[in-house]
Amino acid sequence: MSYKDLIKSARKDEELKANLDINTIINETNLETNLDTLIQNKIDLLKSLDISDEEGSKMMKKLECYKYIDDVYKFEKGRFIRWINPSNKLMNGAICADILFTNMGTNILCKNGIRVFQLKYDTNHFFQLLTEEEQLVLAVNEKLQW
Repeated sequence: MSYKDLIKSARKDEELKANLDINTIINETNLETNLDTLIQNKIDLLKSLDISDEEGSKMMKKLECYKYIDDVYKFEKGRFIRWINPSNKLMNGAICADILFTNMGTNILCKNGIRVFQLKYDTNHFFQLLTEEEQLVLAVNEKLQW
């Protein structure tokens, strides 16, 4: 049996066909939005911060593979985050190590190399890097919507 014949027979075999449900995969990855919504959330935030269009474009390019985190429960420990500080500057980022609830408010414990520091959740705007799996699910979902 040749290589081409083997591929043809594999394509015809019903047991090898995948029964993937994109909605189940989206729910499993905790993505409750589509790509357009992720982009629009970032645009709305940047407009609300009175950032110039030029600076906003630069930030959008840098935050291309990130999702805006608008609630504490959406943080995932061990994931890379970036944030816009109170003076509207996009910071380089760090790993989210923990979420701390203190008398002074909610803090995000971050690690960047050997440096460990805390950021106030209420005074910064956070973005979490999308995993490759999340990016793939968003791309597939986008294609299915066309």
